[in-house]
Amino acid sequence: MGFGSGVLLLALGAVLTWAVDFDLPYIADDSLGLILLFAGIVALVGSVIMQADRPEAGVGTGIVLIVAGAIITWAVAFDVPYIDDDALGAIFMGGGVIAVAGTVLMSMQRRRTSGGDDRRNYYRRDGRPLYDRH
Repeated sequence: MGFGSGVLLLALGAVLTWAVDFDLPYIADDSLGLILLFAGIVALVGSVIMQADRPEAGVGTGIVLIVAGAIITWAVAFDVPYIDDDALGAIFMGGGVIAVAGTVLMSMQRRRTSGGDDRRNYYRRDGRPLYDRH
């Protein structure tokens, strides 16, 4: 589970906790939302600590969440009972911004801490190294 999945879990948990207000039989939507929020926090912390191999995965999730939130907030003009459309859109857009910003920060940190000499990976067309290591 990576950074994007953690943000998605956070967004779903926030929606169930704060944006949706209906009671389903045998399901406590507020409790389910809090569980998803907790799982999202654990996934985010885990991905930051483990430095996921593909930090770019959060950008796609973030863009999808921002677009979905903008559509729900400004482009959809119908009222769904028991759902606060503005809160739902704001939660999605906030989650998307967190996903994109976190992914950029993780990428910047990875570049800064990677160190090493990248010149060893570049070769001329004839197979000789571009840089001499002496």
